[in-house]
Amino acid sequence: MSTPSLPQTRDTDNTAPRVTSITRQTLSSSPPAADSLTWRVTFNEAVQNVDAADFQISGTTSSLTAAGVDGTNAYDVTASGGDLAGLTGTVTLSFVNGQNIEDSNGNALTTTTPTGTKGLERVAAAEAWLLARGYGQVRVRSQGATARIEIPAAAIADFLSHVDRSQLVDHFRTLGFTAVGLDLEGLVSGKLNRALPSSPGPLASGVAVDQQ
Repeated sequence: MSTPSLPQTRDTDNTAPRVTSITRQTLSSSPPAADSLTWRVTFNEAVQNVDAADFQISGTTSSLTAAGVDGTNAYDVTASGGDLAGLTGTVTLSFVNGQNIEDSNGNALTTTTPTGTKGLERVAAAEAWLLARGYGQVRVRSQGATARIEIPAAAIADFLSHVDRSQLVDHFRTLGFTAVGLDLEGLVSGKLNRALPSSPGPLASGVAVDQQ
């Protein structure tokens, strides 16, 4: 008598891969001290089809290359050449619309906002970006998905006159923020020790710079 076969079940992976972080590997002030800039783009799992065509750069005429980092789920994306050497301005890396990155099961990368840069790490990355652009006294506070920038009150007018708002917002979004605000009171020591209002708004003491 033959033994009936048992039905076989297989686990199907339908979960899309995610970007966990995008970090600058070559931090420098503006203008850059070298003729290349590198960002490390890390995913939560192994992915494929990653190349320079999946990214775009703004603020420079340089070209991009992409290379996997051995033993990791990360890729180094490097901008070089063009007018990058000695460039005065902000350079921003982002994904192109229509990128074809996917995992080994064919699940496409649908969300390119990093999900792994959280809490203090995200705040530190935001502050480092501002410090690299000459803002010597600056603090970034995370209020959920909103970043609130604090600078000395006397520097606010100059900040608003010279900051590249679109570049700032684009970079903060790569860190996972969806809105950016500027605290009009300025950088004040001990602010966190104050009693909070009963129903504070997301920017109770600030002004919105931009939001998604």
